[in-house]
Amino acid sequence: MTMNTPSPIILIVDDEPSIRCLLSDLLEGDGSQPIAVASAEQALEVLGQTRPDLIICDRKMPGMNGLQLLKVLRTAEETKSLPFIFFTGSYDAELVEEANKYGVTACLPKPFDIFELRGYIRRALQSDPS
Repeated sequence: MTMNTPSPIILIVDDEPSIRCLLSDLLEGDGSQPIAVASAEQALEVLGQTRPDLIICDRKMPGMNGLQLLKVLRTAEETKSLPFIFFTGSYDAELVEEANKYGVTACLPKPFDIFELRGYIRRALQSDPS
């Protein structure tokens, strides 16, 4: 990110308040504008009002899960190429395979490595086609 570019907006979707708070603090410290919500349904509401530069999303949540959210986003023209990072406590090859079918940017296990997450965020924002 250069001094001329606006701070990237990053949508955090996780039902755990502690994860939302941790990621929000981390992203703010790195110069991003986090928007944190507790569900995929709330994420869709946010997406109706603003276009984030990246979504970081949990897999397992009450109601619509993260994979279902990713599938919905890939069907809409305005969100089909939006960078999307999964992080989940239920990380497995099946998730990675299914998420890759829908163009996920990365899948990270919880607990996550902050430096690894920062690297994925940096690469996702650099490759954002918008």
